[in-house]
Amino acid sequence: METQDGIKLVTLKDVAQRIAFSKSEAAISRVARQVRHWTQNDLLKPYGAKQTGTGIPRLYKEEPTLDIAAILLELSRYGATVEIMKSAADALYDDVENGGDTVFLATTDEGTAYLQVAWSEDPETGKFTDAMVHMFEKSPWNEPGDAHTAPSSSILINMNRVLDRLYGIS
Repeated sequence: METQDGIKLVTLKDVAQRIAFSKSEAAISRVARQVRHWTQNDLLKPYGAKQTGTGIPRLYKEEPTLDIAAILLELSRYGATVEIMKSAADALYDDVENGGDTVFLATTDEGTAYLQVAWSEDPETGKFTDAMVHMFEKSPWNEPGDAHTAPSSSILINMNRVLDRLYGIS
């Protein structure tokens, strides 16, 4: 589906079908519930008003929603809660809105692209707070020191694999 301005839109079911690891109906249904939950908690931004009723499809801009949803699915595999993922989702949307290149199509012939998601922590409680996102490429000719080392913990996501699942680019 496309808007008058040429923006490609996808439904919640489209997002779930694209990002799910398994294409079984049960897996897609499970991921659709996650996408709905992320939308209700403002991790994913719908196109237009947030729809909560039945019979009205939730629509999303195809870009960057598919990429961000796939990253959120990866983070959820590590047990990241909505509270923890919220700051990462905000950082990803901020990067896209400011013309950054955190979410991009990685190509395997240029090396492996990694997204590092790291969180600051509250010194009093030890709880994770604001997320930082950092994209870097590991190719045969660069040094391994591209990851940010300041945070006490972070997750590296192999974007080549994520984007291959979404777009079949490898």
